[in-house]
Formats: sequence, structure tokens, C-alpha cells
Amino acid sequence: KKRSASDVSGKDAEALRGYSELFTKHPDSKHAARARFMYAMGAKGLERRKLLAELDSDRVDAGTRAAALYYLGSETSDADVLARCVKADPKGRYAPYAKLRRGAILAKSSDPAERRLALEQLLEIAFGADRELAESALHLAATISFTEKKYGEAGSLWHRYLKNFPEGPNAADARACCAWCDYLTGKYAEAMALCGNGSTDDLAYLLAASVRATGDDVRANTLFRSYLERFPNGRHRAEAELPLARMAFETAEKANDIAALVEAAKRGAALSKSAADRLRLAWAYEKSGHPAEAEREYLAVARDFPGTAESAEALFRKGLNDLRAEKWAAAGGAGGEA
Repeated sequence: KKRSASDVSGKDAEALRGYSELFTKHPDSKHAARARFMYAMGAKGLERRKLLAELDSDRVDAGTRAAALYYLGSETSDADVLARCVKADPKGRYAPYAKLRRGAILAKSSDPAERRLALEQLLEIAFGADRELAESALHLAATISFTEKKYGEAGSLWHRYLKNFPEGPNAADARACCAWCDYLTGKYAEAMALCGNGSTDDLAYLLAASVRATGDDVRANTLFRSYLERFPNGRHRAEAELPLARMAFETAEKANDIAALVEAAKRGAALSKSAADRLRLAWAYEKSGHPAEAEREYLAVARDFPGTAESAEALFRKGLNDLRAEKWAAAGGAGGEA
């Protein structure tokens, strides 16, 4: 028979009074610590935390002490309290949960040593027998490595996740992150296998990028265009448009289509703002017979990217243009700076 909300509340209040009476009137009872813990679990805010903290004592049995420290550490996000929970009852029921929560807290630390400690603790759980805890720990450990940009290590962990938990709650996230790790470590075939037909934003982009990295520009061109059509507001729209602009530049150069060459160079420079793409734009202006625009871009590259190979190349090319125009002093200055 279902009880009303007021009846449940009354029963709870009655139980709390019983717990309170037991540990206040019979503090030496073997049940006093457990009664204090149960009373604390019914309390709120500062009172709850105070009662739980009072159970952190050698006089309290290990199981109750660990339980109190687990809930106190979880509620306050205190990694040290959770560490004491594990120490109080290393083989108890709360120890692995405390390790998992502690790992999650340390993973957000600004201290690299603490983040590494979190990873080690999580991996200990990930290789344990409890599959539910192992799944959560492995996902979090792989996330830490990925965030640290240790893509080889993270990729290994993501692959393990997909092998052990192919239907896990984080499987979709694991697949995308695994594909990213393979792509970023140059394992393009593995990345493409994970991407399948590119069913999501990330996987569709990574499939095209991986194909481009293997040198298959024809297929890459098709896949990038497909990505832009399927995901018009995709997270990687700019990254997809850039290789299309660069491939258009290469095609125009081979065909000696000057107008298309300049247009593609403009798009590439606007998207990446990189020294290499801006240098291509300057060369395209030069090729199209616009020496003033070419000189402006060459000087801009030299100014914006000092000390780089692109800067030296820009100055060298400007110097050659000055020679052709018989601007001897300017040519000498640009050549010397280059």
C-alpha cells in the first residue's frame, strides 16, 4: 500500500529521533556510530557535514568511518577527505567509489602532478573487476590524456574502451575521440575505419580530413563538400572550407586559371590567416599582374611573421620584383633583410 508524502515524512522524522536518542543517550553503544551516521544522512547543509566529520575518528568502526568520509568528500569535492576514506577501509565497499570521485576531482586540478595522479588512480579502477566502475574510470582516464594532448596514450585508452564497452554509455564519445587521436597521430586508415560513413559532425569531418591526408584529393574534395552540405552549421565548417580553398588553388595553378587562382588564394588566406596562405596570396597577385597588391602582401607577411621561413621568402620575392622594376636600393634592402 502506498503511503502519503506526509506519512513518509513522519516515518523519517520518527527514525531520526530514534537515531539521535541512541547516540546521545548511549554514546558507548556499539551501534552509536552507525546511528550518528544515519542521523547525519537525514540532516542537511552544515549540520550534515559537521556530523559526518565527527565520524572521522579511530574510535569509529572502519566501515562507518569510510562511509561518512565518502559522503563528506563527495559533498564538498574534497580530494583529501576521499583519500582518507580509502585509507580508513581500503577493501571496503566505498573505497573504489572514493577513488573514482577523487580521480574526477584531481583531473580538474591546475597541477600536472595531481592530474597524473588522478590518471593513475583511475586506471587502477579501469583494470578492476567492477565493470560499471571500470567503464566510468576508463572514460575519465582517456579524457584526461586527451585533454593533456597525449594523443597516443589517449588513443590506446579509447581503443580499449571501445573493445571492452562497445555498447557503453560513452561509446559514441569514445569513438569520436578515438578517431581524433588516430588522425592526430597519423593513423589515417584507422581513423577512417572508425569514421565509417561519417554519421556525425566530428566523424564526417575526420573522414574527409583523413582522406585528404592520404593524398586522395579527389575523394577528399567530395567528402569536404558533403560535410558542408550535411552540416551547414557544423563545428568544423572553417576547417573544411580551408582545404577546399587550397585544393582549388592547386587546381587553378595547374590549369593556369589566374582569376580562380587569386580567388582561391583570397579564401585560403582569409580562413587560415597563416603565413603560408598569405604568401600564396601575394604570389597569386604577382602572377595576376598586380605588383602593388603583391608588394603589400609580401611586406605584410614579413611584418606579421618575423623570423620565419615565410617572412624570408616574402622579402626575397619582393626583392626580385624590385630588381625587375629596377628599384636597386629597395631590392638590396629586401635582399639584405631576407
